[in-house]
Amino acid sequence: MNLAVDVISDVICPWCYIGKRRLEKAIAAVDVQFSVRWHPFQLNPAIIQIIKGEAELTVGEETVAGKPGTWIQMAAKTPHSVKAQTPMVMLLTLLETGSA
Repeated sequence: MNLAVDVISDVICPWCYIGKRRLEKAIAAVDVQFSVRWHPFQLNPAIIQIIKGEAELTVGEETVAGKPGTWIQMAAKTPHSVKAQTPMVMLLTLLETGSA
C-alpha cells in the first residue's frame, strides 16, 4: 500500500518544524510506503532574491527565469515554488504585516 500525504507548511514556523519531525517519526514507525509532497505556506509577505545561480521561480500564476539580481515580492499566503537549475544562493526576506 502506498499512501500520499500532502503537507502545507511554512518553513519559518517552529510549529511546522515540530509537525515535520512528528510526521517523519510516524512514517518510520509503520510498515507502509508513503509519498510526501510539500507545499509552501507563508504567514507573512516576503521578497525572494537570487544572489547566485539560476532557478525557475513560480509565484501564483507567474513563472520567471531567475538569475543573480532577480527579486520577486510575494503577498502573504501566495503559492510559490523555486526549482533550482544550478547550485544557488537565495535570500528570503519576510516582511511584517503590521498586525499582531
